[in-house]
Amino acid sequence: SSARALRARYGGAIVLKGATSVLIAADGEALNMLGTPAMAKGGSGDVLAGVLGALMAGREYYGLSGTRLLQTACALHGLAGMAAAEKYGERGALATDLCDELGRVPAAVPERRISLRTARMTEERKLTDFPANVGKGGTVAARATAAEEKLRLVLGKRVRVTVDRPLGSQHPDHKELVYGLNYGYVADVLAADNEWQDAYVFGVSEPVEIFEGEVVAIIHRLNDVEDKWVVAAAGTKPAAEAIRAQTAFAERYFESQIIL
Repeated sequence: SSARALRARYGGAIVLKGATSVLIAADGEALNMLGTPAMAKGGSGDVLAGVLGALMAGREYYGLSGTRLLQTACALHGLAGMAAAEKYGERGALATDLCDELGRVPAAVPERRISLRTARMTEERKLTDFPANVGKGGTVAARATAAEEKLRLVLGKRVRVTVDRPLGSQHPDHKELVYGLNYGYVADVLAADNEWQDAYVFGVSEPVEIFEGEVVAIIHRLNDVEDKWVVAAAGTKPAAEAIRAQTAFAERYFESQIIL
């Protein structure tokens, strides 16, 4: 309510900084949950202001605007803080260390000149571009290839999924597609196309906003489209058939192979 009141009074875009920052722009509202108590130091907000200013100055080049620009700035800031805390400790990290660690944060946008929202829309367009693949599905590989072995290194990785397509929600453009699992992204991991890695949350029967668990499977798409991770509670060992059945609401559009 405070962020909304600020925008109502002054206009513009609002970042109300805190443990969970509130972001409001003309196109919507969002939350940023990336960060660490190590960032509760004088000057941290100045670093964020600098990141915001840089992205705003280059918004046409980066393809960023509105809420997505705010989200990207806060994510870069939060990830830099997490890197600084890992390096210097929660009490030892300073605001100047955030500046240094920004260079270690993968650039999710600049090199591609495309916003995360645009990337998501591109991915969703691809989803409807494969009607010939409906019902084809895929099979578990009889033997692991070198590429599969590389993918397997991800299995068991502890990650946090930020859900932006909750279970039961409809696709924003294709209302016939209803999400049968919570679906989102792992913000601190980049996929092959230099965007945050997308993931399904397996084994949760109600909508959630954040989920922490382990990568229990990889849906390796054979259509030259980004792979999807399957994340579940630690110790979960789903069968390929169960993953295939529960992700069929979207994966039926793609030929894929499930790696366990």
